[in-house]
Amino acid sequence: MALSIETELDARSHPLLLVRLAEAYARQSRREAARRLWTRLCWEHPQTAAQTLAHAPGDDGIAQRWREFISADPELPSEDFPAWLLIADLSQRSHVPPALAPDNRNGRVYCAVHHLITTDGEMQARMALHALRPDLLKIFLDRRRAAHDAIVKI
Repeated sequence: MALSIETELDARSHPLLLVRLAEAYARQSRREAARRLWTRLCWEHPQTAAQTLAHAPGDDGIAQRWREFISADPELPSEDFPAWLLIADLSQRSHVPPALAPDNRNGRVYCAVHHLITTDGEMQARMALHALRPDLLKIFLDRRRAAHDAIVKI
C-alpha cells in the first residue's frame, strides 16, 4: 500500500505528504524506504528538507547526519545532502540507487558520487566528480585520508 502511494505521490505539489510517508517508513523500521523519500525531499523540496531533517521524525540517524552536514565546511545546499551522505556513510549506497536520481545536475552529481564510492575512488570516477563538483571530491578525499590516518595510528 505505502509503496503504491510512494510511486503515485506527486511530491512536487505535496512535500508534506512526502515527509509524513518518510516518517511512517522510519517508524516502521523501513530504513531504505525512508531514506529514498528523505533523499527525494532534498532534491525536490530543499527548503522543506532543511526544515524537516534536523529532527527527521522517526530517523535519528538521518537527523544526526543532517546536523553534521549543515555544520560542514564548506557550506553545501540541501540538494547536496544525498551525495554528501554517500560520502559520510558508505552504507547509504544501497538505500538510494542512482536510477532514482533526478535527471538534472543534482542527479548527475549524486550518480558521480555513487560511482566514486562503489569503485573505491577509482581515478576516472574522481575526474568525473571533479568536473561536476570539486568541493565534494575534496570532502571524499579528506574523509578517506582521515580514515587511513586513523588506521595507521592504531
